[in-house]
Amino acid sequence: MTACATSGEALETLKRQIAEVAGEEGAEMMKAAVTFEVTEVRPLIDIGQGWEQSI
Repeated sequence: MTACATSGEALETLKRQIAEVAGEEGAEMMKAAVTFEVTEVRPLIDIGQGWEQSI
């Protein structure tokens, strides 16, 4: 996690974007805007990709 906002412009911007898709009720469910840095991408389920051999 690189940032977390429970108030302020970052949260309000996210709420506006969510409201366009999910409506105002959906936007009001948002309590925080959290930013992460992705360091690795792995499959949610193993369907033969062979990723476990790289560990």
